[in-house]
Amino acid sequence: MNYTDYLNQKRYLCLDGLRCLSILAVIWHHAGYPYWDHIYLASQGFHGVTLFFVISGFLITSLLLKEKRTKGQIDLKHFYIRRTLRIFPLYYCVLLIYILLVFVLESGTPAGTAFLDNLKYFATYTSNVFVPFIAGDRIIFFFAWSLAAEEQFYLIWPTIERMLVPIISIPLLILIIIASTYLHYTGINSENLFFKALEIIAIPICIGVVLAHALANKKCYQFIAPLITRPGASLIFLIATFASLAINGVPLILVYILMALLIASCVTSPRPIISPLFEHYVAKKIGQISYGMYLLHMLAYNLVAKIVTHLNIDYWPITFSATIALTTLLGLSSFYLFERHFLKLKKNFS
Repeated sequence: MNYTDYLNQKRYLCLDGLRCLSILAVIWHHAGYPYWDHIYLASQGFHGVTLFFVISGFLITSLLLKEKRTKGQIDLKHFYIRRTLRIFPLYYCVLLIYILLVFVLESGTPAGTAFLDNLKYFATYTSNVFVPFIAGDRIIFFFAWSLAAEEQFYLIWPTIERMLVPIISIPLLILIIIASTYLHYTGINSENLFFKALEIIAIPICIGVVLAHALANKKCYQFIAPLITRPGASLIFLIATFASLAINGVPLILVYILMALLIASCVTSPRPIISPLFEHYVAKKIGQISYGMYLLHMLAYNLVAKIVTHLNIDYWPITFSATIALTTLLGLSSFYLFERHFLKLKKNFS
């Protein structure tokens, strides 16, 4: 695919399929991994969130750049209305469900009390800052940290994208990535506000932003095209991503870059070799409803876990398969009965 064809395409291939892979990895992390913790790759299902992040950074930035290129500027008001219609209704609906369940099932328990204490952070998308992960503790609704990180990206980056030209914003972003990576590996712990801000930045989202700019720049696109546009490149980068996750000690920044190259190889090739799998109807549908599945998957898993325990079933394929099935059912119901009504309103602000 040449540069002009890339810019003019209306839909990026395989992104829904990659979202499908992401949500299945997340479900595996909760419902399958505990039975395979002796295999390192099996313990890496949480990187499904990482792939979500890279996709999000790439896709949102690509859409912003396209709007800037075709209309001359980014309409921040319409952008935030579209994001609000996509994210807020289901998020706060699920949060309300959790509040009701905590009052009914967890009243007075340490986990229930902690949830109510943390509620202000969940409600304001700041749980990634104020709700720390403590190994061994049960933290209800903890998975919302990733949604908080994305929401903070949506809040800040479009304004930067609108105000600054790429020659300024991209070097700034790369410096942030380098600084955040350095903090991660050195383990510097400081109360300095600047260091605290760097600690909560989601580096994979930043990598996705850099990818969007790299592909939108003609010279850069033409430079990397031989590496990413061949049909077989997508399979190579998919295998390389899994290989990097299977080896203990591989730098996380390399994992993020390989995920970005996987996305790049999918969206720049007319027929990626992995498209029969990731463009399959089932994969695309799961990817389409993955946001609802992510918000609802822990409810599904906890229900399945209680049922199999009650039935005295200790066979992980049943727990894993049942969790996927129930999460998919809940995701489909959420999408067609609830989310779709808000998504239709987005057309008024496109």
